[in-house]
Amino acid sequence: MSTMVNRANMRAPDPTLIEPGDLISFRPDGWENDEWSEPAIVVKRYEDLTPAVWKVWVWSEQETFIINKDDHEVLLLTSSLQKEG
Repeated sequence: MSTMVNRANMRAPDPTLIEPGDLISFRPDGWENDEWSEPAIVVKRYEDLTPAVWKVWVWSEQETFIINKDDHEVLLLTSSLQKEG
């Protein structure tokens, strides 16, 4: 069963906050509001590149993708970082 997430009101995070282990959704610039990727886990962040570039794994596609902040909208679904209570 597929779970639809309303991403219309979500905002893109500061790209410096996206790290390996985070769960994101992305779409190429210019795509329609409902054309987001399935959830993807960030596998690698390429530290020395500008704009921010990430390698992500999309389980439903069984494939990795290279995405960047200039060519894609990126939404942070869950963070691998936990705040200490």
